[in-house]
Amino acid sequence: MPIPSLKRVCLLGAAAMAATAGHAAETSSLAGDRVQMPAYEVTAPKFTSPLQEFYHKLDNLFDAPWVDAYGSPLIQAIIWRHGFLQEHPNDEAGILIHQDARGRVVDATTIYTSNGRLYANSYALGEHQLLPGLTAADLHNTARVQQVIDGIREQYQLIADLSLAEFQAGGNLNFGLRDGVYRNDFSLPSGAYTANGGHWSYGESQLGPIVAERDAGQVVPFGLNIFSLGVYDLAWADRFHEPPAAMLDSVYRALHDPNQAGLVPVALNRVSLQTHSRRGALVARPFPALVFDWAGVHYVYRPYIGTEGHPIPRNPVTGLPYLCVRDGGMIESIYFSATYRRAHPGEKVAVVTGEAPAAAYTVNGRLCLFSPALNQFALVKSAGPGAIDDSAALSSSVAHIKAALAALPPQSRRPRGGHLLEQLPGDTPDLQMRRIFVAFQEAGIPVHLQSGLTSSLTFSWAGVDYRYGADQQLRRI
Repeated sequence: MPIPSLKRVCLLGAAAMAATAGHAAETSSLAGDRVQMPAYEVTAPKFTSPLQEFYHKLDNLFDAPWVDAYGSPLIQAIIWRHGFLQEHPNDEAGILIHQDARGRVVDATTIYTSNGRLYANSYALGEHQLLPGLTAADLHNTARVQQVIDGIREQYQLIADLSLAEFQAGGNLNFGLRDGVYRNDFSLPSGAYTANGGHWSYGESQLGPIVAERDAGQVVPFGLNIFSLGVYDLAWADRFHEPPAAMLDSVYRALHDPNQAGLVPVALNRVSLQTHSRRGALVARPFPALVFDWAGVHYVYRPYIGTEGHPIPRNPVTGLPYLCVRDGGMIESIYFSATYRRAHPGEKVAVVTGEAPAAAYTVNGRLCLFSPALNQFALVKSAGPGAIDDSAALSSSVAHIKAALAALPPQSRRPRGGHLLEQLPGDTPDLQMRRIFVAFQEAGIPVHLQSGLTSSLTFSWAGVDYRYGADQQLRRI
C-alpha cells in the first residue's frame, strides 16, 4: 500500500518533529551539537609526494585555527567551532548558516557561549563579538540571534559608508584598480534529491548560473605563487591562496581529521555538475570538489566558487535525515528503530530481517511497518500491536506488502518523491561510513569506525554484531 493511501496513524511523530525536519531547510539555521569524541580510528590521507607534504606543512604553519578554504565560510566555522569546544568543553556553540534561494552558502557565523553571555565569530564580525542583549540561554533562538547580528552588520555598514563619504569628499580618487578575479559561478540545479542516480533535480525553477568549464582564480604570474607546479591553470595564481587542487587537498585533510574538525562525513571526489560546452550546449561534466554533511544538509564545495548545499531527504516519522547508503535496508531499519524508540519510549519497535528488511513499530495501539527497501510505510490491519513480538507474522506482513506493490501498475508502485537514495552526490564508501557512524553514535547504537586508508564500520543491535566493509555490503559477524 503506497504512502498516499496511508492512514495518518503511521506518521505519528512527523508533526512532533516537524520543527527538526524543517530546520535545515530554512535560509538561516543554527546548526551543530556539542562535540563528542567517541571510539574510532582515523588514518590521515597519504601525500602524493614529499613536495606536497612540505607545501602542506608550510601552508598550515600559521593558519591555525583557520584553514585555507577560500569561498567557504562554513568550513572555516566548522573548524573554529570544534577548536573552541575542545578548549571550552563546558560551553556550547552552533553555526548560523545563511543560504540563498539556490542553496549557496552566503555566510556562516559561529555562535558560542562564554560566562553566561553569547558571542559571535566570523571573518566579518571578528573572533569575539559580543551579542548585546543576549544570554547563553538564547543560543538556539535563531530568529533573535539573527536579528542582533543584522543590527551589528547594519552598524558596520553605516560606519563604512560614512568613512567612504569622508574619503571621497576630497575628490574621487579612482586609481582604476581592478581585483583581477574571474567571478565564474556554478549552481547545482535547485530542488530536492530525486531518483536520478543521486544527482540534483531541476525542480520547477529555471536553472541558475552554471559552472564554468575551468577553475577560476586571480591571474598573476605563477612564479609569484610558491604553490604553483608550473602547469597552466587559470586558478594557480591567486595572490594569497593555493591553487584549487592544493586547496581541496588541504581542506579535505582538515575536515577528515577529528582533532581539527570533529568527525565530519567528508570526501574528496568528482561531482557531476551542469556546464556549458564551447558550443553553448548544456552538458553534465565531472568536476573535482569537496563534499560533506553538516546538520542534515549535504554540501559541495569548490575553491573560489563557493559552497552549495541541499537538505538530505528526511524520514517523515522521525523527522531525521535518511542515511542514503548502499545496501542500507537493514541499516536504515535499525536507525529508524533506535531513533523512534528514543522519541516514543512508550511504544515498541522491532527490526524485521530478511530479503527486504523493515522496522515494525507501534503507534497508539496500532502496528505499522517501515520498509526502506520498498520505501513504504504501512498500517498492518491484520494484526494488533502484540504481533510486534512475532517475527514470523512480521515477515509475512512485509512479504504481503511486497506482493501488493508488485501487482500495481509500474507508474503507481512508488510514492511521490522517488525511491530511497543509496548515495548523495560525491559520496564515497568512507564518507557513507562516517555518515552512519555519526547517526548511530547520536542514536546510542554501539558503533566503531575505522576511517582512512582502509575503512570499515562495525556495530551491534539486539545482540547481533554487523560489519559494513569497503565493498559497502552489510554482513553479520
